[in-house]
This record gives sequence, structure tokens and C-alpha cells, in this order.
Amino acid sequence: MNRFSVIQSLILSILLVTSVGTADSNRAKRDLILEYFEYVGVISSIELQVETMFLEYESVYTHLPRSFWEDERIDELFGRFKVDLLKNYVEVMETEVTDEELEFLVEFYSTEKGKRVVELGNRIQPHFIASAAEAGQSFSAAFAELAGGSEGFAR
Repeated sequence: MNRFSVIQSLILSILLVTSVGTADSNRAKRDLILEYFEYVGVISSIELQVETMFLEYESVYTHLPRSFWEDERIDELFGRFKVDLLKNYVEVMETEVTDEELEFLVEFYSTEKGKRVVELGNRIQPHFIASAAEAGQSFSAAFAELAGGSEGFAR
């Protein structure tokens, strides 16, 4: 779904702009976080997660017309969700990963071994996401049946 890929540059711009008013040490850490995210493909992972989510919503809300899914407000909504996800990921890295750990990660993922680890993850991740979506659908159906079956759930 290429219509969401434009968001990638927007996300980076937003993150870079939000770091302008921060202290130099925070800005340096945020730069390292973005470098790490670039090496490990966090942004493309978010793109894939949100695209999968979009397709899942389309398959659940089949009663909605095609024009709904093509509306620019839907693009904006999913785009904002991507930005929120990335901001949250940055915040997690800022609070949970030390500067030294972050430097180690960036150093490792810039090596050939680090790049191979990322390639392997990229090859496997879509299968994990598809599997999780399938399991989620099965779980949702089973839960809905248990919660709202013909007799409902006896308390």
C-alpha cells in the first residue's frame, strides 16, 4: 500500500523538528535512536504493521464502501497512528536504553553481522505478523461466540 509510504519522510521530519527544542544531550540521543531505527528498519516495520492493520480493518468492516477506504481522512488517521507509534518507540528508547547501550546497538547494526541479523528479521517478520493476525481473528471469533452466543455467558 504505497499511499502510506509518503508518511515515512513526514515521520522523520516530525521527530527531527521535535528534537530542536531539546537539550543537546537529548538531541544527540535522539539522533542515535533514529540511526538505530534506520539500521534495524523500525520505520519500515511500522509501515508494515499499519498496512496489515489497514487490511485487517478492511476485511472486518466490509459493509463500508470503497470510497470510505479511499478517503484522505483515512490516510491521515493511519498516518497519525504511524507518527504516534514512532514517537512512542522513541520515548521508550530514550527512557529504557542508556547512551552506552544505544551506542553499542548502533555500532553492532552497522556491521555486516548486524546487517545480516536485520535481513533475517525482515524475512521472518511478515510471517509473524500474518500469523498473529490469523490467530487474532480466530481468537476474536471464539471470544465473540463465548461472550455473545445464543444464551450469552452465564454469570
